Amino acid sequence: MGDDDKKQFNIYLPEKLIRAVKIASIDSRRSLSAYVEAALRQQLVIDAKAKQAGEEWAAKYAGEDAP
Repeated sequence: MGDDDKKQFNIYLPEKLIRAVKIASIDSRRSLSAYVEAALRQQLVIDAKAKQAGEEWAAKYAGEDAP
């Protein structure tokens, strides 16, 4: 399955968050799906960078070479 293949899945979010995301997607002139996809991809990048920074810090603290 390629990266462009789309699948649907259900998640449960607070109603106020859903409303805010819908408004933000309209304001950004993107579909709700495109807006949420971009937000999730951005968060994955942030998490990966934080994990790498934590691993580098831990290696430095332990006196080891960073991965």
